[in-house]
Amino acid sequence: IYSINNNCCIFNITNINSIFNFLLGINNTNNIIISLPNNNNINIISNTIINLNKWYNISIVRSNNNIYLFINGILDIIQSISGSITSDSILYLVIGSLINQTTLYNNFNGYIKEFRITKNVARYTSNYLIKSIPFGNIKGGLNTTFKENYDISILKNIKKLNDDYLYCVNNKITK
Repeated sequence: IYSINNNCCIFNITNINSIFNFLLGINNTNNIIISLPNNNNINIISNTIINLNKWYNISIVRSNNNIYLFINGILDIIQSISGSITSDSILYLVIGSLINQTTLYNNFNGYIKEFRITKNVARYTSNYLIKSIPFGNIKGGLNTTFKENYDISILKNIKKLNDDYLYCVNNKITK
């Protein structure tokens, strides 16, 4: 990510009533925050301060009952959790803001070079080197990437700036 503002939502998973089940954002002190309201209201706050106008590689991994937060391939914090992260059966992925019914807020202004969700595989549990080549699927895992193709009906507030970047500004798709 490359953010030009703080106190923003990078992405969240929300239910049909716009109540988020999982949130990744940058708080007002420029720390990465992972919020898990359905898991004892856990807020995981990075030890690292994020400088605005600078690129960062952010990875969140769940392995068993641990959430790992990596910043630029370096393990920043581990938080123990229990149970499911989400509690709803119908969930929506929202990138670039929180949504309250029809209102978008805590908007992310910046760039997202690549966004991936990998299911059933904990890719990292210790420090790793950031690779410049795309991931392939790992046996047993499902890899979803929005780098080249994305569903504009899901990512309403994301603009494809060019072949490598998604750009989000004030939840408007502008040229």
